[in-house]
Amino acid sequence: MESSSILIVEDESIVALNMKRALSSLGYRVLGPASTGEKALSLVEIEGPDLVLLDIKLKGEMDGIQVAERIRSRHRIPVVFVTAYSDDATLARAKLTEPYGYLTKAFVGRELYSTIEMALYRHKVGLKLLESEDFLSTTLNSILDAVVSIDGSGATRLVNESARTLLRLGQEDAVGRPLGELMRLSDAEGRPLDPLDAALHGGVRQCTLRCFDGREIPVECSVARTVQASGPAPGFVVVLRDVSRQIQAEATRAQLAAIVESSEDCILSATLDGVILSWNSGAAKMFGFEESEVKGLRLDALTPEHIPSAMPGIFERLSRGEAIEHFETARRRKDGQIIEISVKASGIKDSTGKVAAVSIIARDITARKNLDKRLFEIRNSEQARIGRDLHDSLGQHLAGVLFRVKALELRLKALGIDCEREGIHELEKLIKAGVLMTRELAEGLMPAALRSLGLKEALRELAAGVGATYGVRTEFRSPTSVSPLAEVVADELYHVAEEALTNAVKHSGASTVETILQEEDGELILTIRDDGAGFERGESPGLGLKIMEYRARSINAQFSIRTARDGGCEVQCRLPIERAAERVKR
Repeated sequence: MESSSILIVEDESIVALNMKRALSSLGYRVLGPASTGEKALSLVEIEGPDLVLLDIKLKGEMDGIQVAERIRSRHRIPVVFVTAYSDDATLARAKLTEPYGYLTKAFVGRELYSTIEMALYRHKVGLKLLESEDFLSTTLNSILDAVVSIDGSGATRLVNESARTLLRLGQEDAVGRPLGELMRLSDAEGRPLDPLDAALHGGVRQCTLRCFDGREIPVECSVARTVQASGPAPGFVVVLRDVSRQIQAEATRAQLAAIVESSEDCILSATLDGVILSWNSGAAKMFGFEESEVKGLRLDALTPEHIPSAMPGIFERLSRGEAIEHFETARRRKDGQIIEISVKASGIKDSTGKVAAVSIIARDITARKNLDKRLFEIRNSEQARIGRDLHDSLGQHLAGVLFRVKALELRLKALGIDCEREGIHELEKLIKAGVLMTRELAEGLMPAALRSLGLKEALRELAAGVGATYGVRTEFRSPTSVSPLAEVVADELYHVAEEALTNAVKHSGASTVETILQEEDGELILTIRDDGAGFERGESPGLGLKIMEYRARSINAQFSIRTARDGGCEVQCRLPIERAAERVKR
């Protein structure tokens, strides 16, 4: 074990030499001696001794007591005074520096050893107490609860930082004052409470803190007894926790829960694996399941067999912090009925900001979708009627007019009248153009190939016509058979393809456009892909895009448009064959 270092501060050389010999013989490492206060302080700074033997009377501007004061204020080093005499005034001054002992210059070796060892021991214990006190003080001032310590007489001894903040008091304003002058407590009925009585019952009690600046704060109060170092009366520690934010948060949560529960919309939450966590009354009404029946089940239990589940992909995107736009889909009720719903899915973040669960709000749009379907059927029926009228009525009428003009031309020639001069040929050209325009309008309103040959052949003719008109390469492929579709479904898919093909050749600068119609995994998929400039979602959607989205939505198809992997744009419509077939059965 390393020996302790002792600094000798003594201005009498013989005494200093004797002290040095005695300390060395006792096994201490001796520093100095220093004969002046200035040199002593310099050695303390440089060497950092374990203890200082200090003569009270020193030559120079500083005496031993002044040196001890400097050491006490700047260093935690114990001082033992050495003196040849000890008058009352000098001792009184010396006591103020809190020395660890006194030795007369007539000391013997044993007395020197015991005094030094006791001083070192007391200093070591004192350091541990200081460290413990610093630790407890730091801990006490770091906790969020307000802590007030009261001695046996009822006077305040300590108020931590949280308590000072809560009561809006300084330490000097609180210490020594009775607790009743700092605060008052009352129960829920407004009756005064003595916080010290709570110690008789134990536990935590919620009450109201009434501060003397007029504030009333809901708090949780607990009181514990303490044992005093002196005196028979116990002290108390009063701990207050401000629960105003907690009460406000609980009230807000209760209000939000009431709003969620009373909502007509289906509102539920689920884990990132799709396991249902909560289920409001709107969800129970919409799907026919009570919360106890579905809690812990996967959301896939509500998905009809003929609809591929998109939820795993949606949950994966939400977990990465991506936003999901509203989308429409279909789900199955408890009684087996298929309902159309509009869905908004959002991520629920935990305290670290990480998405930990998913919130889903769904609205039953079956009635609206049925109305949309009926309106589209009426629109398509009326469109077909107008097309037939254009073809059969206006077209035939113009054909008759053209026939009469031809007859007039022959009569004029027979009479020797110049037909060119009379404008007969020009009139004939105009009527022919009118007939052609009428046929084109009728064909646009009621594609003949779509009615006679079906969607596949109609798309083949459409692609060929667009290629011939605009001088681009167009291809049509249908690698699988296609089930018969309802007229409204075929019509909307045809017009989506028509709009996509026109956009590709007019706006994207494409040289090749490919149209693909196929069935895959129970879905009908229409894809129009070009090698043009591509499409970015950030672009403002044009009217053509909105029309395509609207047409797809009207038949419950999933519509997407994106830049393809190898460049160009890809427009796609997907819908379950079974859902399209329902329309045929009706």
